[in-house]
Amino acid sequence: QFRLFYNLLQEWNERMNLTALTDPEKIITHHFLDSASCAISPVFSEIREVLDLGTGAGFPGIPLRILFPGKGWTLMDSLNKRIRFLEQVVEALHLTPLRLVHARAKHRGKGPFVTLNCGAISPELFGAELFGHVAGAFTGALREGKPGKLKLTL
Repeated sequence: QFRLFYNLLQEWNERMNLTALTDPEKIITHHFLDSASCAISPVFSEIREVLDLGTGAGFPGIPLRILFPGKGWTLMDSLNKRIRFLEQVVEALHLTPLRLVHARAKHRGKGPFVTLNCGAISPELFGAELFGHVAGAFTGALREGKPGKLKLTL
């Protein structure tokens, strides 16, 4: 599945800018392995629902979905071209159930999600104080090894 995802990424990246990385080794280390590193945390095994907010080309959501198919996955991005690419990835890799949402972060519904890619959220969207809380919540919980589901309600 990783090889097929890599091939699709390379193919689609020739037509539209999905990622600035084109070197195969850097794609593996900076996208695939970085994505998988989220699972190192002790709290990751307790998480049931994950929202990859601002997923872009599907990182870290797609690699983590490949590795952990038993979790609930939602990948959200504001650009429809990326969602179209991810629809092809989900179909080719048989990654259902996996929810793809074309929306801006401020339009996402409330829910008991662990949110990945919080760095993609701008301070202007939620205000500087809340932004600092949201952006640090996931990484802080991972660092502290808190058990259970981390809920971020934006």
